[in-house]
Amino acid sequence: MTYVVWTTVVLLLWIVLWSLGQKAIDAALLSVAILLVAAMVEIAKRYLPSKN
Repeated sequence: MTYVVWTTVVLLLWIVLWSLGQKAIDAALLSVAILLVAAMVEIAKRYLPSKN
């Protein structure tokens, strides 16, 4: 579920940056970087001990 949220946020960010005059590739690279960080956080959560 969090992947869907992150993907939606990044897509909206890309559209906003592109409409504000940033080059499409610059906005896309920033979006990909954010998605990579989000994926790394989600993968790292699996290996952290739970607080149950």
